Amino acid sequence: MAIVSLPTQPFAGQQPGTSGLRKKVAEFHQPHYLENFVWIGARWTALL
Repeated sequence: MAIVSLPTQPFAGQQPGTSGLRKKVAEFHQPHYLENFVWIGARWTALL
């Protein structure tokens, strides 16, 4: 499996936790939304 780096930026209103999943469908369709969401979750997991 190859490592792929994607340069992304946070979206307005993006938050860690499940509140990030309670968005309108149009927000999920933004490019790299999933990558940003997973990255924030991974950072919180690393801190715990």
